[in-house]
Amino acid sequence: MYIGNALGLFLFTYLADNKGRRYAHGLSWFIGSIFTVVIVVFNDINVLLFSYFIIGACTTMNATINVVYLNEISFGNFRTMSVIFLWVVWGFAELAILPLSLIVSTWK
Repeated sequence: MYIGNALGLFLFTYLADNKGRRYAHGLSWFIGSIFTVVIVVFNDINVLLFSYFIIGACTTMNATINVVYLNEISFGNFRTMSVIFLWVVWGFAELAILPLSLIVSTWK
């Protein structure tokens, strides 16, 4: 997933610069949604790994565009606090993956 993040960072930011942020954001949501459904439907490990790779590429674009959008609509001290809050919450969400995966053991 994290290698997909690096690829998505280059690919979707290029699309955002040349085609527009709205186009790149919509495309990343569309592709990410399709491969999320693929993860739910298929049980083959190769399909799951490829789907996680593509989802990683799409989530990076969403995170990047969300921070840019948050900077555009926020003003003053709220801008700084909102971006810091966003990154801290994402960090805690990453830390929660392992405990949640141990609690929910019946997931694929």
